[in-house]
Amino acid sequence: MSLHKTCEQLQIIRKIGATDLVADARNSSGRRIPNKIRLDDHIGEKDGRLVWGGQNFTHSAGQVSLEQTERGAIMCAEMNKDGGSANRQELNLSEKIVNFDGQLKVV
Repeated sequence: MSLHKTCEQLQIIRKIGATDLVADARNSSGRRIPNKIRLDDHIGEKDGRLVWGGQNFTHSAGQVSLEQTERGAIMCAEMNKDGGSANRQELNLSEKIVNFDGQLKVV
């Protein structure tokens, strides 16, 4: 099931060395189940860009936020390039994170 259409309280929680996505995911009976995914286990940085299949993007990121759009839950991050300049990058979390009967999964 679609992440941004079946979850409530979607938030990005940043802590030292890691960034988590937390949400209340509805299951098939409509019950909301608290969930957390450590995004650094699934998202990395390459040449200043956010990429799926990598790890530890938080180490290269400045400010990280979440925007809810009709297209999905969009994570925005200020990413540092090797030269030191920062640029805003976006990654649609709804493309790879789904709600599977109340449990968030990366597919």
